[in-house]
Amino acid sequence: FEEELFQDLCEDICFERQVDVEASSVKAFDDAKEALSQLRDRGYKLVLVSNLASPYASALDVCNIREFFDVIVFSFAEGVVKGKTGDHQIYQRAAGRIGTPLKECLFVGDTVSADYDGPLAAGMQAVHLDRHLR
Repeated sequence: FEEELFQDLCEDICFERQVDVEASSVKAFDDAKEALSQLRDRGYKLVLVSNLASPYASALDVCNIREFFDVIVFSFAEGVVKGKTGDHQIYQRAAGRIGTPLKECLFVGDTVSADYDGPLAAGMQAVHLDRHLR
């Protein structure tokens, strides 16, 4: 039993190191900060909604973009996810935290099911940002 526990702990430590390396190597797209800055300057409220796992939340700080958002909604902290058919809670929470009706929110993201279909089904407007032009 002790050997098995030791192996599990070693695997966990190795995984945590891999996650740290991966999270610390994340880079924002070249135009991201400028776009976020312009939106903020125009008075838009910005909310980040993400299904990132908790170890990857540090990527916002690595990319120096946390400061642009009025609210950050992580699925791991909320216990709900974006893109789950019929479950609009994460979108409702995001809109509620900035005091904006769903129909007045524009959701922009790169995943069709979670960032386009999900917000539309919740009553938001949505844009699919495809940087690979698929």
